[in-house]
Amino acid sequence: MFGRFCGGGGFGIPFQTHFWNSILMFVILVAILTASIILIARAVQRFNHKHIGSGNGEFSKPFELAKERYASGEITREEYRSILSDLEPGQNG
Repeated sequence: MFGRFCGGGGFGIPFQTHFWNSILMFVILVAILTASIILIARAVQRFNHKHIGSGNGEFSKPFELAKERYASGEITREEYRSILSDLEPGQNG
């Protein structure tokens, strides 16, 4: 009787196959969505860290090192300013 309502022809096998295929497709869909969200979140995090969070990614490290050396007293104010002028973007040589 159950097979008649589910289109199984009285045996229930097509209904069961359809049920497990639906479950499998749902699991695959959830896995794809989860992986997509994780990949997008990682890409956004990398982009923010490189371009926004730490300034211009290529130039922030030398500037930070010069600032630390000046703050610790390793270099003088004149040396610090000289380093900063040498590291300015767009300066040649």
